[in-house]
Amino acid sequence: MGSTDETKPRIEQKYEAENYKEIFKLRQDGKPVLQIKYKEMGKQALYAYKFHQRNWYVHHKHQRQPRTFTRKTEETELILADPVIQRYFTVVRNRPRNEGYLSESTKQLAICSCKHFLAYLNLPITSTAMSDLVKIKRGNPADFTIEDKLEQFALLPKITTHKEYGSYILGIFKANRAILQSHIDNHSKASTKPISEGILRQIVSELPPRELELVQLQAYAGQRIKALATVALSQIDMTSFENYAIIHITSEQNKTRQEHDCVVPKKLMESILERCKTIHAIVPFANYEQMWREIRQFVAMKYDIRLTSHYLRKRFATIASETPMDVNQWDYLMGSKKSKGHDANIYNLTFLEKIVQNYDTCLVRKLSPETTPEETSPPSSTKGNETVLEQLKTIIQMQKEQIDKLTDALTRI
Repeated sequence: MGSTDETKPRIEQKYEAENYKEIFKLRQDGKPVLQIKYKEMGKQALYAYKFHQRNWYVHHKHQRQPRTFTRKTEETELILADPVIQRYFTVVRNRPRNEGYLSESTKQLAICSCKHFLAYLNLPITSTAMSDLVKIKRGNPADFTIEDKLEQFALLPKITTHKEYGSYILGIFKANRAILQSHIDNHSKASTKPISEGILRQIVSELPPRELELVQLQAYAGQRIKALATVALSQIDMTSFENYAIIHITSEQNKTRQEHDCVVPKKLMESILERCKTIHAIVPFANYEQMWREIRQFVAMKYDIRLTSHYLRKRFATIASETPMDVNQWDYLMGSKKSKGHDANIYNLTFLEKIVQNYDTCLVRKLSPETTPEETSPPSSTKGNETVLEQLKTIIQMQKEQIDKLTDALTRI
């Protein structure tokens, strides 16, 4: 192109000096593109390229605009006009903890389920198509034709998708008091393979800074990645505790509709907030899906293993279950429903100060994806033997309380 250094993108200027010019080429619109495959260029060049390319887009205001979905077609409007569907949405809003909330994903899945099921039955999509099926079932409760068709529908490829559609159809009929005598299991078997901590530390050591922060955030917090990555910056409390930041998750942001708090090291959150301030971001990681897609591809290519964001959530639960920390406390941090005790979610009072103290004593060093087993003890925050003794006393007291509860439960049998 014959352009000078001043007109070249910042990323190409950088890599000319590092003999990486052959990796990049300029499109007619002036955007750099990748020309050499991973095996030919090496992981460091690949990830450095992607990281700096992202910065180039941000600084030159070529940010990708959110996709606009045009799903309000005529068929969608007809299904939404069906009283049976509106009745189903009402039932969903009245479910425990939903508090009148209906997620967009639930709405879209219900519509897609009706579209595909009606198409399978060769029925036209009208504003009363589902209502007619419900009336047929109410009028002929001993006729199982709909159940037979639904079970066959659920086995169509792709089977996991059609099983999910089938479970929505069952819910729609049940919400309209026309229960189908059928069962569709849409729970897939857990296929998560454990990753050794040594390999995980090696993976983390090779990630660029921004991807590293994303992985660390979920490793320490334990919540689902969407809630953590899209939380408003105003929901992050940096002042209540000396060494930890508190992320307030609302019921709408949590899949289980549980309002709760997450605890992460303050140093990590300060780094994330500083980057957000630099690029004028309103959430920590708006493009978290793309970032995790790149991380998965890199790990699969380099180590031939599958690392997902949900693996870090399972890792949090596994590590926490092996500590003296009360299950209701770390379950609360993960945003799950407390399960230990009589209606634990209702009667178990949550004191954040106590949870943060136990998190610091039992969890934080074990959760770090970068520290070795030798570095987890003694704690890095200790200042002398007195602090170590205090933390040991706390652990002993927690264990004593659990023994007392178990003894009390056994004496009642």
